[in-house]
Amino acid sequence: MKKVLILGFLLIICSVGIAQKLDIKPRELTKIGERTLKKFGKIPFHINMSKVRELSKIPLSKPLNNDRLKIIFGYDVIAGKKARLTYNFIDDELLMGYYLFEIEHSNASIYLEDFNQIKKILKSKYGYPQQNDENWLDDYYLSNPDAKGIAVATGHLVYETTWEFENGSITLKMNGDNYEIKIIVIYVVNEFYKKRDSLNLFHNQF
Repeated sequence: MKKVLILGFLLIICSVGIAQKLDIKPRELTKIGERTLKKFGKIPFHINMSKVRELSKIPLSKPLNNDRLKIIFGYDVIAGKKARLTYNFIDDELLMGYYLFEIEHSNASIYLEDFNQIKKILKSKYGYPQQNDENWLDDYYLSNPDAKGIAVATGHLVYETTWEFENGSITLKMNGDNYEIKIIVIYVVNEFYKKRDSLNLFHNQF
């Protein structure tokens, strides 16, 4: 029971801080017309948890609570890959969701193929991204173009692609540490940022 509570609290901290750690935040929009971000997958934003459960095609967890913030999650296959889907609610309103892919390869370079495949799918749906960065945190592997996979796995290289909307953003990111690589796609509306700072992580129900 204690392990479950600790896991729940860590997931909540992750959900609140994930936008900061992954550097997703509203940026100045550039020529994106009247586009608005309406859904996380097939689930509309701004609906409550009960409605999300009603619309979901997969089993979802019991809610993990932290006063105004609640999250639920489930597992599905996205782009042919197993992923954890996490729904983030503030004041019982869906404001952020993300896919965290559960991928394992012995060859780190294959993660680059996964990242590019997911980016291609998102590009076909949302068009060209406003941000498409290959961020070298140092020059340790910079001179070896064949070492990009291991550079990501060891925390020297980060890939980040963002699609901007009038009311939010979608960010695809791949980073790593200690030879573990994570690929995540985050859908977030701007109301999340307005409410996030008022959350008190250390005043919780656990």
